[in-house]
Amino acid sequence: MNNNEKALKKSRLSWYFYDFGNSAYASVILLAVYSAYFKNVVVGGAEGVMPPFVKTRFLA
Repeated sequence: MNNNEKALKKSRLSWYFYDFGNSAYASVILLAVYSAYFKNVVVGGAEGVMPPFVKTRFLA
């Protein structure tokens, strides 16, 4: 294995770790932040903002 192949392997490994970390970050944001927003604003805490028929439309 020459130096060019080693550099390519190292570059790919770096990309794999970056992609894995970025995917985990996006998943946490999607699951934690969006679910809390959906629960509190869209469904639960928006009695004064949205009429009831609009809130139940999101549950279908």
